[in-house]
Amino acid sequence: MIFEIFFLTIQLGLPLVLLSWLLFMRLFLSGEVARGAGRKEIDKSIKALKEKFTIEQKQDKRSFMPKSKTDFVFGKWMYFGGGFYGLATCWTFLVIEASELGSFIVNFSGVPAQFQDGIIPVLVGLLLGQLGNLLSAFFWFGYWGESVVLSVLVAYLGYWIGIEAARRNLDISMDAFLAQIRRKRKGSTNG
Repeated sequence: MIFEIFFLTIQLGLPLVLLSWLLFMRLFLSGEVARGAGRKEIDKSIKALKEKFTIEQKQDKRSFMPKSKTDFVFGKWMYFGGGFYGLATCWTFLVIEASELGSFIVNFSGVPAQFQDGIIPVLVGLLLGQLGNLLSAFFWFGYWGESVVLSVLVAYLGYWIGIEAARRNLDISMDAFLAQIRRKRKGSTNG
């Protein structure tokens, strides 16, 4: 149980802290979500953003696109529903896709072997694989570990820690971070 909590924290909780921090820093700084909003107000704001995003996607407007470097993640987050569930699904999908790509590269048997049965089976296999990955991502709570409850708790905690960090404007510059590490190393070598 301790090991499962540890691995869930590393593989699911911490990435959700980082992703929710990035997304909500963007939303707080842009004013799309009020920094002082409570959880219910944040949920309402996310639902409103999701509706606006969906409408603009249908109309093919790009008002969401040029805002910042988090646009790709923001778009995927909205695609998967926004909020906690959407972010957990987005992260799981990213992990599954990266794993599949790594496996493909490592086990690549050459172009002729890939197309020995023709292009149609390759395309069908690719589409079915994507559908399977998408379904696995939507059922992310079963992907990460044996305990569904533990997976949901770790993910939810990570999500809200990231939001709270963004709300409190907790950011640290790389220079300040490196200076802090140097001070710690200097203190440990002098002690």
